[in-house]
Amino acid sequence: MTSPDLPPAESQFSAPWHAQAFALCLALHEAGIFEWSEFSDALGVELAASAVATDDEYYQCYIDALTRLLGTKQHLDQPQLNQMIARWRHAYLSTAHGSPVTI
Repeated sequence: MTSPDLPPAESQFSAPWHAQAFALCLALHEAGIFEWSEFSDALGVELAASAVATDDEYYQCYIDALTRLLGTKQHLDQPQLNQMIARWRHAYLSTAHGSPVTI
């Protein structure tokens, strides 16, 4: 099992959720859910289909690639995912600016 190259210590993620997306992906890889090359290929497909201009857009492709990969490996229940997305959407739209979003 080959692991991804980690970013240099001096590099920073632009937003906390970027680091969380990377950490989640790495943890799933280390748990044996998928090979890093599978994720890399899935990310390549997402990036090729997008006009990525910002870090947020790049990490959205990251999440989309991970979601798609987990779905193809049957580690993701699409109805449950859709329900969770709806719950988060409701939560962040109902949360005052600057306050933590919780479900």
